[in-house]
Amino acid sequence: MTDRQPAPDSHAVFLSYAHEDRVAAQRIAEALIAGGIEVWFDQSELRGADAWDAKIKKQIRGCALFIPVISSQTQARAEGYFRREWNLATQRLLDMAPGRPFLVPVVIDATAEKHALVAEEFLHVQWSRFQGGEVNPTFVARVKELLGSRTPIAEQAFADPGPTPAPSPARRRPRRGAWGWLAAVALLVGGLLWLGLHEGWLGTAGRSGLRQLAVLPFNNIGTSPHTRGLGEGLSETITAQLNQLQQFQNTLLVIPMSEVRKESVETASEARKVFGATLALTGSVQREENTLRVTVSLIDTRTLRILRSATLDHPTNELYRLQDRVAAQTAGWLGLELSADARRVLSAGETKVAPAYELYLQGRGELARHDLPGNLDAAILHLQQALAQDPTYALAHAALGEAFWQRYSETNERSWLAEARRSCRAALEHGAALASPHVTLAVILVGTGDYEDAVAEAQTALRLDPANANASRILARAYARLNRPAEAEATFQRVIERHPESSLANSDLAVFYYVAGRYAEAERHFLRVAELIPDNYAVYRNLGGLCVVTGRPAQAAAYLEKSIALKPSAGAYSNLGSLRFQQERYADAARLFEQAAGLAPRNHMLLGNLADALRHVPVRAAEAGLVYERAIRLTEEFLQVNPKAAEVWASLALYCAFTGKLSRAHEAIAQARSLAPASLPIMINAALVSEQAGQRDQALSTLALALEAGYARAHIDDNPDLKGLRADPGFASLVSRAGKAREK
Repeated sequence: MTDRQPAPDSHAVFLSYAHEDRVAAQRIAEALIAGGIEVWFDQSELRGADAWDAKIKKQIRGCALFIPVISSQTQARAEGYFRREWNLATQRLLDMAPGRPFLVPVVIDATAEKHALVAEEFLHVQWSRFQGGEVNPTFVARVKELLGSRTPIAEQAFADPGPTPAPSPARRRPRRGAWGWLAAVALLVGGLLWLGLHEGWLGTAGRSGLRQLAVLPFNNIGTSPHTRGLGEGLSETITAQLNQLQQFQNTLLVIPMSEVRKESVETASEARKVFGATLALTGSVQREENTLRVTVSLIDTRTLRILRSATLDHPTNELYRLQDRVAAQTAGWLGLELSADARRVLSAGETKVAPAYELYLQGRGELARHDLPGNLDAAILHLQQALAQDPTYALAHAALGEAFWQRYSETNERSWLAEARRSCRAALEHGAALASPHVTLAVILVGTGDYEDAVAEAQTALRLDPANANASRILARAYARLNRPAEAEATFQRVIERHPESSLANSDLAVFYYVAGRYAEAERHFLRVAELIPDNYAVYRNLGGLCVVTGRPAQAAAYLEKSIALKPSAGAYSNLGSLRFQQERYADAARLFEQAAGLAPRNHMLLGNLADALRHVPVRAAEAGLVYERAIRLTEEFLQVNPKAAEVWASLALYCAFTGKLSRAHEAIAQARSLAPASLPIMINAALVSEQAGQRDQALSTLALALEAGYARAHIDDNPDLKGLRADPGFASLVSRAGKAREK
């Protein structure tokens, strides 16, 4: 960055526009001039010539406000001179003294803010929308006020006098697949409660010297869907490279792109709110004949100020150098020195075949948006085409393995598992230094119940990349499945020791403690997450679920309603439904469980919850059996692939017990208990199966074991399916014995 220069004395406004928007720009200029404002409005026919270039440089250096006129034309055509003016304005902002408002975008049609070509931060603080350029006196007065203002740009809330358009559906809609390829949930009584544990972000706001970076999906300039795929893929690969650099330093944490996309985060301000990010990297991609132009900017998420910006042009016959160049540029901005070892890690698994790299970027981008119809098929095709160009392209093999695993996750067809394993093995054959294929293999192995092999793959990934958070997470999960809780806890603890203010690490450990019945420790870590990221919906979902279990209904409702207000999710609806179920408000519970199941229709636990509630709503009781049958089918499909999933066997046992399939219920719960003999939720499910079968003594004996191990008495008291058991004289004595056993 050049040394900052004082703001100019001139009060001129530079009005930038695309040729097709000339009439609207003329109206804006006339309104400003009529208000006594000096406007530089270029109507020259020499746009793009050398003389014109020199002229606009001078004018942009001397103007006090830059007003780009935004429309579908600027997005579709991305005219070279319009883009040139915007780039010069961005550079001018970097050189200005802080505290001076400068950029004031005006949108003249229905173009969504996120497609407005300019950096989104300024659309959040200073943009206005005026159809056809018909501005009003309020805008003119505000421009005059800004010309004399010294208030920092992030604090200049530019009020739009017209109606504010609704956020685009893509930004707010619930995302299917929230239980993605690293998903797990904690099972409680009847599957009623939900605590999310998924591949996630490392929230670190507030720690001195520690920065957290979110790479936002790159925008596509122009209408070519091919370029859009390149932009999506480039943002994915840059994130992956920056993640690999974490092992060489302790001052930067990078949010996985999977989390950015899952939470539909598209702006720097959203990244700060959802993840606690302190920095955001934004970018755009534009194809011009034989050149790909990439513009990247580093944003301070607190002030929304552009800290660094660059435009990189790259010939298409050398595209394979592009991601390294962008990653190196970003690393330089962040003050990260790339050692020889770091450069070697970054180059692992790459290709020097330009067509293969372009196809890989296309497929990587489509895989990132596999939620869109046809994208997963297209990703598999493009990745296979990349490998046809370069059969030794390790990163393409690794991405294809992820694509095949995603296909299996959506279809439950076992043939895709073999394809996924084969691709991961090929990635390791041609890229022995890559950690990511080992992580994907570990995920697959946990998903199929091969926990010992999963441990080995995760440990190998950590030897290659000691800071790989996903590898640590899947390692701990595999240990837990192997009933090695001390090793699982130690793995989670090591991540926290490295990054004590990591929200994900604290959340992972909290869920671990929760499943183990160590509720006080779980709550302490969840509250730490809420302290680190107070506007994140997931932590309030988890705290609400914890309060349901521990018998604090008012606090549970407050947490869950806050979670839903921040972002509706299946987990929050399910946990609130569990609370209403405990309160015997069964119709309300059924409604909430239906909302949860609607967001995740293939989640058997949510269907089981719904069926449990329907049994207690007289006018809907007949529906329960059909819903249980759907849940049974989903659990059986899952168990065909992973017969070692103890909590799924326990769920199947309950669904069978409540539909009269008692023999099958006993078989399923016996299998669950053999796989996880110390699991408190599974003990409770076993007691429920015994109670449904009329085996009261066995149910009491199992409940006694759970209570002695620390299971919450309040949750037993609130369960309507244990009402008869609680009235049994033997229940009071077992509670007394359990209390004395815990005291010892």
